[in-house]
Amino acid sequence: GIRFPRPVFRDAASERGAASAVLIGVSHGYFNAVRLRVIAGRPLSMAESRGLEPVAVISASLASPLFPSGDAVGRTITTTALRPMQGGVEVGPPVRTTYRIVGVAADVRRSLRREAVPEVYIPLAQAPLRDLTLQVRGRDGVPAADVVGAVSRTVGLVSRDLPVNGVEPLEALIGRQGVRPRFV
Repeated sequence: GIRFPRPVFRDAASERGAASAVLIGVSHGYFNAVRLRVIAGRPLSMAESRGLEPVAVISASLASPLFPSGDAVGRTITTTALRPMQGGVEVGPPVRTTYRIVGVAADVRRSLRREAVPEVYIPLAQAPLRDLTLQVRGRDGVPAADVVGAVSRTVGLVSRDLPVNGVEPLEALIGRQGVRPRFV
């Protein structure tokens, strides 16, 4: 997704003083695959993943300041984070897009060194991205190498030109951060 904070504001509020959040394009199965709990509303549906109505699931740390009364689901947020894409290249200025909130997800700490940042999860079909990170959860007991092989073969069926690289288990990603969890 878009990994740098972008302005997000509620309803028809001005952009000045807007909260900021990271936009992440996800599939309808993302929340289940990464075991991300939706604490209000619901996750994205398969129909929404096809990109019809602009919808989003927002993190609790974004919902709190934007909707202090706790009524985020059904409301809207607007951002100017996305630019039109043509042939994988951004063209033109950022587009102002309004999303209807269908759910609020628990916050995610993506690093052991930093607190969670506000996030907006939008359907991949609504997020023209140049890069894509595929997160796959294999079944318990299935060797990681078998999962990687199956994913690589499946991606190859979509297009032989799509590379599969940077494959690593979650434990290795955490280890690369160079921080050991400490319990006090």
